[in-house]
Amino acid sequence: MPVCARCEGELIGILAALIGIWFMKPPYWLMGIMMLPMIADGLFQGLTKYESTNWRRLVTGFMFGFGIAMILMMFAIAVFKYGFTIGIEVNN
Repeated sequence: MPVCARCEGELIGILAALIGIWFMKPPYWLMGIMMLPMIADGLFQGLTKYESTNWRRLVTGFMFGFGIAMILMMFAIAVFKYGFTIGIEVNN
């Protein structure tokens, strides 16, 4: 397999977020919390002798990919929705 389990989970999560953005707009804090398990798993694995399983890497990677992609897409939507109006008001 050319991609590790964690990276594959991230890619699947990003693809799921591209579809999910049409059906839901979750709060930003929830997406931030979804990213924490992969960060914790990676740090814990890097700093100790703990070895994560491929299944755990896939799941935490999916959560991270979904969370980060949702945040970026919601930011992009907000910029296109409100950015022009705010820019006109600031310019006047």
